[in-house]
Amino acid sequence: MFAKATRLPKLASNFVLQLNCWNCRPAVPSEGASFLQGVPLSLPWRLLVNDFLIDQILPAREVHIIAGPSGSGKTTWAFQTLLDWQKGKDVLGYKSFPVPWAYISSDRSLDSVHATLKRLKIPLEAFRMASAVDSGLHDMRDILKAMSVVTPRPQFLYIDGMLNLLPPKVHPNDNRAVSGWLADQTRMCKKEDMTLLGSLHSPKMKTDDWYANPRQRISGGASWAGFADTVILVEPVAPDDPSQMHHRRLLVLPRNCKEIIKNLAFNDEGRLVEVEEVLNDDIFYAFLLTIKPGASFHVERIMSVFSGTISSKTVQRMLEERIQAGEIERVSKGIYRKIGTPHSQWEPT
Repeated sequence: MFAKATRLPKLASNFVLQLNCWNCRPAVPSEGASFLQGVPLSLPWRLLVNDFLIDQILPAREVHIIAGPSGSGKTTWAFQTLLDWQKGKDVLGYKSFPVPWAYISSDRSLDSVHATLKRLKIPLEAFRMASAVDSGLHDMRDILKAMSVVTPRPQFLYIDGMLNLLPPKVHPNDNRAVSGWLADQTRMCKKEDMTLLGSLHSPKMKTDDWYANPRQRISGGASWAGFADTVILVEPVAPDDPSQMHHRRLLVLPRNCKEIIKNLAFNDEGRLVEVEEVLNDDIFYAFLLTIKPGASFHVERIMSVFSGTISSKTVQRMLEERIQAGEIERVSKGIYRKIGTPHSQWEPT
């Protein structure tokens, strides 16, 4: 499909130049400068012969999605993780199979991307990147055509703001149109040995408004999660609790592997790191803050808040603790009533 190199329009040529000039010497290379000039040869890139880019988590030649509310840290987490992956380090305990790849921003300029990398103390030459905003490319076909003349040709693309690459006639809430478009991208992946990871937004919701099925927490129609292979969510653990504003919950939902759940927090450098302390009690506290005194709630509502990530035994333990503290009472089997204000070590005095 893209094997034969053709002369690209000026916009696409500029886009390719951004990618081919990654880590080049001199600082302002010519359009024909080789990508390999100055590239660290220690990167364990190889021709794609595996069925996975990350064993069990990220199948090759498929379309995957990473989602979360604006500012949740999905790009931060992705940058950190992909840098480990491209070095061949394990990701979330699973073996990595790195290939040539590139980061494409379809919703930010390169200056904005550089600012994020500087905050994370990631060198600007750490990986290949290009901005569809700067280049004026807003169609997936143009992006993929441009990839065909990049050396080495990327076999994996992380596309920030994938929504912006939808054809003009495809509405993001139109399930049939979106599913058809995603099916087209999947066929392209199979034919071209390409893997796509696209970022999407999920709406900001109160804790008790979360859908029980995490795949349903993506903005737009159900087809986004339904037709994607692996779905990754980076979400606030307790959107209603200001004391938990720096905490995130990572959910990795492969199509054919068990889900992975990690508790993360922003450190002083703005990087997302795993936290060892269990945040379940804090999430439960934030949930109780959303319940008005005298109002009743069902235990299933609590289970939906945790997205099925904790056992019913743990929920019962937390309920009993709040009953002993005089904050809730049992009305009947599975139904409780809030009778007092929950207390937390994080509450302001």
